[in-house]
Amino acid sequence: MAAPVRRTLLGLAGGWRRFESLWAGSLGSRSLSLAAAPSSSGSPWRLLGALCLQRPPRVSKPLTPLQKEMAALLQQIEIEKSLYSDHELRALDESQRLARKKTDLYDEEDDQNILLVQDLEDMWEQTFLQFKPGSRVTEADNKNDRTSLHRKLDRNLVLLVREQLGDEYVWMLPQAEWQPGETLRGTAQRAMATLSETLNPLQAPRAVGTHNPRLRDCCSHRCDTPPEPVGGSRPSEDSGKEAPHY
Repeated sequence: MAAPVRRTLLGLAGGWRRFESLWAGSLGSRSLSLAAAPSSSGSPWRLLGALCLQRPPRVSKPLTPLQKEMAALLQQIEIEKSLYSDHELRALDESQRLARKKTDLYDEEDDQNILLVQDLEDMWEQTFLQFKPGSRVTEADNKNDRTSLHRKLDRNLVLLVREQLGDEYVWMLPQAEWQPGETLRGTAQRAMATLSETLNPLQAPRAVGTHNPRLRDCCSHRCDTPPEPVGGSRPSEDSGKEAPHY
């Protein structure tokens, strides 16, 4: 009876010693890995903040052939199903008054202080003929001046700068390297300050976002350029730096 119990106890003791050796080995390897981490010289990656400076369209785009057909169809539906406007009601009343004028039921007092609808329409026609719409093609478009904001008025323009990456020069968004202690918004603002001292675009608030229960939360920041030309934002010819393109 004592022999089986002794063999059982010896087996348990041997298993416990093997467990202790494995546990000590795992702790040793873990401590080595933790100790090796601080010896690293730093991350090889750099965090950059880019700035998207854009000018929204100033005029609407020309209609496509399909859009013109759809606009004509909607206009025809509007004419057929809409109610009479005040001007149309006045024109109908005037036509009835002119019809009564040809009969004995016409009262001359109705002509007092009355401006005929036809006179109004003639005045509106003269005003319309005097109106001259501006051209969609500007002087910058004719010269292909890509450094001007007054070009491609019906399109969205984004500011690009020419930077050197290695041995190549590429057009890219203005960017700056992130510095410890600042936010990415601050990095983007610092990149904007390096472009020009007189550049003062309209900046989006710090918390611009929309929430849709069916979509994930999103947040974006945008800076729009003012409608007037930015004075002094174009580098001089002697500076050796090419002007930004829009």
